[in-house]
Amino acid sequence: MRTVFSRLFLALALSATIVAPSVAVQESRRQDPTVYGTKTGSKYHADGCRYLRSSKIAMKLSEAKKRGLTACSKCRPGKE
Repeated sequence: MRTVFSRLFLALALSATIVAPSVAVQESRRQDPTVYGTKTGSKYHADGCRYLRSSKIAMKLSEAKKRGLTACSKCRPGKE
């Protein structure tokens, strides 16, 4: 019986370790989502925006802002 409880405790401890980082990753993505810029444009876009052309460059929202890009008024990326 003691072995069963030991294994259960170990399984719960491992599952908490695995779940905790995924929650942190989800929060990080929500705070700094992936947006898309282009080689020549001055805007950043959400995936699937009609104004996003072939030179689709993925970057974090914080990086797009550092580069001086502004949000597309049509797709409004980062406004979830």
